[in-house]
Amino acid sequence: MNRTFSGFVISGLFFLILLNACDSGFEYTDSGLAYKFHIRNDTALQADIGSYAIIDMKYGNDDTLFYDTKLVSPNGTVRISVKASTYNGDILEGLTLMCVGDSATFKVNADSFFLKTARYPKIPDYALNVDNLTFNVKLVNLVTQEEAISGYNYTESGLKYKFHVQNDFALQSEVGKLAFVNMNYGSEDTILYDTKVIPPDGLVPIPLEVPAYDGDFMEGIAMMHLGDSATFIVNSDSFFLKTARYPELPAYALDMDELTFNVKLVKIKTQQEARAEYDKQLLGMQMAEDSVLQVYLKGKNITTKPSETGLIYEDTKIGLGPLAKKGDQVTVNFSILMLDETEIFSTQQQGEPVFFELGQPFDTQGMDEALLKMREGGKARIIMPSNIAFGEQGRGNIIPPYTTLISDIELVEIKTKKEYSDEQQGSEIDIIKKYLKDNGISASPTASGLYYVEREKGTGPAPQTGDKVKVWYTGKLVDGTVFDASEKRNQAYEFALGQGRVIKGWDEGIALMKQGGKATLIIPSKLGYGERGSGQRIPPFSPLVFDVELQGVTKQ
Repeated sequence: MNRTFSGFVISGLFFLILLNACDSGFEYTDSGLAYKFHIRNDTALQADIGSYAIIDMKYGNDDTLFYDTKLVSPNGTVRISVKASTYNGDILEGLTLMCVGDSATFKVNADSFFLKTARYPKIPDYALNVDNLTFNVKLVNLVTQEEAISGYNYTESGLKYKFHVQNDFALQSEVGKLAFVNMNYGSEDTILYDTKVIPPDGLVPIPLEVPAYDGDFMEGIAMMHLGDSATFIVNSDSFFLKTARYPELPAYALDMDELTFNVKLVKIKTQQEARAEYDKQLLGMQMAEDSVLQVYLKGKNITTKPSETGLIYEDTKIGLGPLAKKGDQVTVNFSILMLDETEIFSTQQQGEPVFFELGQPFDTQGMDEALLKMREGGKARIIMPSNIAFGEQGRGNIIPPYTTLISDIELVEIKTKKEYSDEQQGSEIDIIKKYLKDNGISASPTASGLYYVEREKGTGPAPQTGDKVKVWYTGKLVDGTVFDASEKRNQAYEFALGQGRVIKGWDEGIALMKQGGKATLIIPSKLGYGERGSGQRIPPFSPLVFDVELQGVTKQ
């Protein structure tokens, strides 16, 4: 058997006999639909547009069965939303002829069915040489739209689901493909996520995977066909930790037992198809960017000549302070706008300006270039093409690729690197004094500024420059936050003393100890990690506290 998008392809003599037996005695509707009833219950409830038909159905061509509800549904039936016909000879017209209990055969143009009713993106390979499809349908029951959406069903794994729109004729999701969906999810009273905010069409691709646990959200997506709309109820912890792969439960979900997902399946693509479509979209965006910019400039009567990079810069207020230069520490207010002047970010909305070193990567190349044209106290409006903004990547779900942006900038304050360093180191002195007072430590700094507090005198040799030493340590910020400890590795740290292998505060402090001794080193940033800090753990200009034990000294 060969698995297809919509069911199974089964070659066999039985289906050939069945179709040939049904091949005579057809009638035709005004639109040209060929039909023949085998069981007719004209007194029973008739299908009408807007209702849901519960049917037992199979279809194929003269010698091959393409689809059978008995093979794709546990109870051998599927639920079809009865809709108005979209072309002459539509199978949907056949459903509206049927009453509950009826059994009938319909002949339908294959291309029209796959492309219009089932909405395949192209004719499937197995049907390329098929002119007509034969449908054998039994109408088992009818339910109203209200009845269809009123109650939830459960899969065998326990996934709770409810379909609002169901298109069982259409292409079905499949593991390994990308399901493009409009979706929101949340608790009973709070929406946590909604794809409507994602440009340009509110669609997100979901790589369809094999369900990882009972009641997995992925099982729900795999049940859907193109155009389907459904609601799924999923265990909150399982979704965040297993499906979304969060390292831990987000704080806002700690008290949530279940999440409700409302999903509409809009597109299904293979990974290759999705990549090709995305590349095509990117090319279109890239080609359109300059045209969109020129329309904006003409509409605003902007004639300023762009720089070599494409930056368009206009002062809105000339500053009276010094001209900014690389290495300066600058305080900046700024906003980012699309070309339609929709504001997407503002430091004023955040409540405070940003502070950074000019010349170090911060936000965009365009902003860096603009700031170097400004004086303290000045304001400017700039227009940044994507090559000096966020390029072909864009910025998450907020800024599409190849997007020209506007930015309003205010250069609030400039400090030279020396001014800033002196100011921060002056503040450090007060921070260290407060730490000593709060912790009842009485100590004076060495000439370099190191505070050495002996906790336990060692009895072994004192290390000299070049000696190898082994040190157990715990490193903390002055607020008590531990950023590193040798116990985590269950191994003392070994290095050659006085060779610049460690921070200056360590080389100086360990040299004051004897083997077996314990001490606390309070290290100003100039003897630590200075103006750059160390990663995310140690901010710039941070005084550090190390509790150390000199375990061993090896003389060289």
